[in-house]
Amino acid sequence: MNIKQMNKIYILAILLISSGVALSQSLSLSNQYLFNDYYISPAGAYGEGVSGVLGYRKQWLNLSNSPTIKYLSLRGKIANNMALGTVVNTEQYGVLENFNARLSYAYHVALTDKHALDFGLEGIYRENKINASLIDVADYSDQVLVSNTQFRGAAIDANVGLKYSFSEFQLGVGAFNLLQSPVDVENGTLKYSLASMPHFVLNSSYNFNLKEEVFWLKPVVVARLIANTPVSLDFGAVLNWKNIVNLGAVYRNNSSVIGTLGIKIKESFLIGYSYDHGFGEDIYNYATSTHEVFAGFSIGVKDKSLEQEKMKLEMESVTLNTKLDSLNSNLKKEKQANEELKSTYEQKLKEMEIAANSAAENNSAKSNQSNDANDGLTDEFKSGAINTELASLDELEKGYYIVVKSFLNKDFASEEQEKIRAKGYNPLLVFNKKRGYYYIYLEKLGNLPSALKELDRVKASGFGDAWLYLHE
Repeated sequence: MNIKQMNKIYILAILLISSGVALSQSLSLSNQYLFNDYYISPAGAYGEGVSGVLGYRKQWLNLSNSPTIKYLSLRGKIANNMALGTVVNTEQYGVLENFNARLSYAYHVALTDKHALDFGLEGIYRENKINASLIDVADYSDQVLVSNTQFRGAAIDANVGLKYSFSEFQLGVGAFNLLQSPVDVENGTLKYSLASMPHFVLNSSYNFNLKEEVFWLKPVVVARLIANTPVSLDFGAVLNWKNIVNLGAVYRNNSSVIGTLGIKIKESFLIGYSYDHGFGEDIYNYATSTHEVFAGFSIGVKDKSLEQEKMKLEMESVTLNTKLDSLNSNLKKEKQANEELKSTYEQKLKEMEIAANSAAENNSAKSNQSNDANDGLTDEFKSGAINTELASLDELEKGYYIVVKSFLNKDFASEEQEKIRAKGYNPLLVFNKKRGYYYIYLEKLGNLPSALKELDRVKASGFGDAWLYLHE
């Protein structure tokens, strides 16, 4: 190799080294991760539905031939716990051009209702190119640099990612260039081998619900670690309003502050813009403005606010169902107790009626038998208008009747009625067509407890065979 060729290699080496970090990275610098974590980790390929983002980034706008990045990402579920995705981007740094294509596979593991792990594995194809025709040289005798020669090389590498989720908290890591496959850039005459350095991206976030269905705040921390390069740290937050407007701010250590805005249109489309303002020493002191625009879509992605409202309604439904079950259980117990009480009362009334009917048959055999004891009755059973008409049970009002005598023979019943009336009472006579008995009763009461109480008083007053008749 002659001296001229050596000089040419050194010139190209300087060009490559000056952009070595950019060429050796497969992950372009972008603020897209604030809305799409797939950009910084293969594990981010898993998500609801299908989504995609198209973006353009222009760094250091006030410098000519400054870096330009274009990117496209797509991801979608292929099963309940699996997803595929791809990220394609091109980068141009003056005479240097990069092309990267990532193909990802992600697997989702639901540990519990709130805990989950996502694993991501992807292959990446990298192609680097140097366009010598864009080099402005003073020595036109140098045929290599002025011959519009292109230096090109490609390599394949691998990336992995892992993401842990707990409720609204996320912690993830992406590892890139694990195979460290070098890119040999050559044009047939000259050759330069560009090493591929592994690098890692750590990220963490938590989505705070500031006001239900209105505001959410998501603080974000991202760390980029590359060999022989200072650690890059992002500290930021995104404020979400009604899942429509996203407003974010980021501080990138010793380089820039970033502002970003994303607006959702018709629930399925998102447009956004971010601005980086550089500060500090080296190039950021001269190149202060970086702009990035992007547009995305999502299909089949659940609205978070609607999901939270659904969960709230489901919880309220569970609470109401629990209360309803408790009320139904208490009602069932009360109904059962009432049925048992009713059964007891009906059994008692039946026993009393049987006893009364037996007494009536005995009274029919004794035509002149009567009850003389009456001193214990209260005044409310005495006096009143005399009622000599015979009533039928069908004519009576519903209630509890205190029956003191019952007969099969009407004449005997009428004689006994007169005897009781002669003692100062107002007995009434009624005929039970169904059983063929004539009942002599003293009083009607509206409820069972009062009727039982009065029955005890009547019995204590001399009518020992008295009983209650329930007319419904």
